[in-house]
Amino acid sequence: MCCYCKKGLIKKCRNFFYLIKDILCHFAAQGKWPYYPSYMSSYVDEMSRHVFSLDDDSIKRYCQSFFDFKYCHRPFPMPGNL
Repeated sequence: MCCYCKKGLIKKCRNFFYLIKDILCHFAAQGKWPYYPSYMSSYVDEMSRHVFSLDDDSIKRYCQSFFDFKYCHRPFPMPGNL
């Protein structure tokens, strides 16, 4: 599995939480969910509720090492709240 970052594709992620942060920042920057294994969905849902409840500037600071973006995308409806 690969992770996206500002500098390109990274072959190995450092740890599980790094990967969750990568998934959330990918959505915030691109507006679409990247592929991630189904066993991670509960972790992604829980973390996304916290991250996407922040204002746009806070999300940009949270994701600054992953992506440069001008507009912050948010999931609607939030994952887990279907």
